[in-house]
Amino acid sequence: MSPLAKKLLLPFVCLLFLGCSTPSDIPPIKSGDLDWARAIADGVVADLYGEDLVMFAVAATYLDISGFLYDGAQHPWWRFSYIGYEGLYVRVIVHPHGSTTVTEGAGSFTSEIMFTYTSADVRDWLDLARYCYRLVTGREDDACYGLEAFCSEYGSEARIELYDAAFDPLARAVIDMSVGTLISFELY
Repeated sequence: MSPLAKKLLLPFVCLLFLGCSTPSDIPPIKSGDLDWARAIADGVVADLYGEDLVMFAVAATYLDISGFLYDGAQHPWWRFSYIGYEGLYVRVIVHPHGSTTVTEGAGSFTSEIMFTYTSADVRDWLDLARYCYRLVTGREDDACYGLEAFCSEYGSEARIELYDAAFDPLARAVIDMSVGTLISFELY
């Protein structure tokens, strides 16, 4: 092989090896909804810790009404919280282009109740929060949403924050995830 051919092939060989070091089963970056982000987070957790961890909480900032990361925000993300053996607590943040940040610590949460909701559920929760806001105010100035959802032996709740185009908070809706009904609604 000529020296020129070796120089041309070296970057491709390096890229091939770099591609092999990414977490398994990462979907193409064409989405940004819960199912997309969860597949990434679950893949990272499986690669780093095995499959003994239980996801019990999900958060996101900022989402559009369809449940996708909001393009108009500077730093939208999904965050997944897992609990495992001997109090291991792992948090995975999934950024818009599929990269992740993983932190771990100790947690006292011991529930075996797993977060099993999907992107369709998130859309339903956002629709309900938006409907309540428009019913109460008569306005349509909500632009994006924040989400905190968790499962425990005491119940499963989704807290939806509604924001205007300047990312100022407008209202909060708290939803019982198990039945999809409104628990409370508060204007700011």
